[in-house]
Amino acid sequence: MNKSEYIALKARIDYELQNLNLIEQALREEGLFPKVVSSNISGLDLSSDLARRAIGSYLHDYYNAIEKIATHVCRATGEGMPDGDNWHYQLIFNMSLELDGLRPRLYSEETLNLLNELRGFRHVFRNVYGVNLDSNKEMALLKKLSKISKMLRRDIASFISIMDEAFLQ
Repeated sequence: MNKSEYIALKARIDYELQNLNLIEQALREEGLFPKVVSSNISGLDLSSDLARRAIGSYLHDYYNAIEKIATHVCRATGEGMPDGDNWHYQLIFNMSLELDGLRPRLYSEETLNLLNELRGFRHVFRNVYGVNLDSNKEMALLKKLSKISKMLRRDIASFISIMDEAFLQ
């Protein structure tokens, strides 16, 4: 990766971070971020079918932005995208590894564990009927989302700082 490719990677990461900000803001307006202080979303009880689907969509989108960041890093460094049935897991796991001479780790082990919970929910959300979503599991993830956000941003800032030294000094 050369300097211009790195600058493009930073812009793509920033774009996805802005998307995360938009999701967090939408949840904040509903009283669901950074803490769950509301018992409804747009007037719907949190355990209702429509509320579960809406919350599930926000959590799904949140994970997708995180995965897109990992995908951008993977492609920019030329390390190759994982394939096979568990490529989503492999992609996030690979981002917790430091690849000596290629890139620092993107996500810490602690962040990886939280992201795997979110990834697991994303898998369920995409593969079951909405009426089968578990509002308790959604609430548990919503309660962790603030921690995920802080850790994710810390990890990405560390990654960018190390990469800046390599490409912009």
